[in-house]
Amino acid sequence: MTTTTLAAITLVVCVAGAAFGGYWSFESIHAPATSAVPSFTYTQTARFDYAAHLLPNSLYNSTTLTPGNGTLFTAITQWVNLTFGFALLTDVPVNASLVGVVAVELTTPAWTKTLATLPVSGSVQRGTLLAGLGSYDLNVSLVGSIENTIDRQTDYSPQSFGVDLVASLSEAVQRGVETTGLAFSSGLRLNFTAGEIEPGDLSSVAAGAVIADPASPASSRLPSVAPVALLAICVVGIGIAGSFVYQDVGGRRPEDLETLTRPYREAIVEVGAPPKVSSTVPVRTWTDIVKVADTIGAPILRITREALPGASPEVDFYVVSGATAYRYEHRAPATAPVAVPEPSLPRTGPVAPPRAEVPAPVVPPPSAAGAPAANLESFVLSSYDVRQRLEELPPESRARAEGVELLLRAVELARQNDLDSAWALFAEARRRLSTDPGPTH
Repeated sequence: MTTTTLAAITLVVCVAGAAFGGYWSFESIHAPATSAVPSFTYTQTARFDYAAHLLPNSLYNSTTLTPGNGTLFTAITQWVNLTFGFALLTDVPVNASLVGVVAVELTTPAWTKTLATLPVSGSVQRGTLLAGLGSYDLNVSLVGSIENTIDRQTDYSPQSFGVDLVASLSEAVQRGVETTGLAFSSGLRLNFTAGEIEPGDLSSVAAGAVIADPASPASSRLPSVAPVALLAICVVGIGIAGSFVYQDVGGRRPEDLETLTRPYREAIVEVGAPPKVSSTVPVRTWTDIVKVADTIGAPILRITREALPGASPEVDFYVVSGATAYRYEHRAPATAPVAVPEPSLPRTGPVAPPRAEVPAPVVPPPSAAGAPAANLESFVLSSYDVRQRLEELPPESRARAEGVELLLRAVELARQNDLDSAWALFAEARRRLSTDPGPTH
């Protein structure tokens, strides 16, 4: 770490400390003897999805069927790959954890048999989104065989039966010194009747609020000397660190493009044309576009435009969020040397960007040969390996929390038919998971 970088970090910390010290000083003087702990609101959601694998048939032009694309017939359906995700969204940052189970049950009006019990867990520290994911592969022939066997043994023949996914979840939410317990139940039913498999509602939402007792005592007042001392120390730190940063920045030449982008090569994707969006927001510096990409968890798209012979190429960077793109235009200084292209690119003439390589979707067992590669069906199938990787990570790991959040956002964009943005977020989730070392044994 260079002296300038250390000085910049110290400057940021001191500015934040000075702001906190000023606020603390004010509150230590004007804080009332008692106060109510602020309330928070929350939304709990459950989302289910499936991809059915069919025998070759004359009805559909595919051996894979997803929600809304046709009726599931028992005679031609082999597997139903079920996925589910649960989320707790709060309006303020909290520390929260989620534990629970999803029971897979074979049911009739007279009896119920549990086929599997799937654990669900998740956690978040100082965040507003807590999520948990899971999946189950349902063998349709096996379910029918179990039901027929029980029918013969009990001499009971129901008109229909079903497979239920029943989720029972508990959430512990901590804000300040207060911890609140929340519960959430949801489920999905696959009804087997008259040769068809009819899925029930694929999502459910519950909202609420937690309000503390207004008569609860507030925290004890801290001595006024503590916040004043913190404020003074941070002001001195701002002066010292600021002088180092100013001296370095004032006499430093602007960095060339390759120096700027080298630390972020893993997050940059070369493309041939600007993204098709409804609005574009320009940003002033490379640091700004990196902040945008890090905040929304999206890759940085790089476009190299043709320039006159001997001149530096003009390069634009984009970060796409829904229908909006953030753009940074890099223009090399007049005195700066022309950046040397990568060895794999031509050394003369206009620079032609390489084609972006998108990882091929990984299809869960059994395979769905012939499925298209750029639609909602392929997106659902391709998320299988990412979910498997997430389940291998520790529940409290940052990589798992970020991966879950990216995957949920990608699924939501895919449901809205914004597949380009969904694939970009999905690729970022895979990239982050590929750089995480995973659990050690």
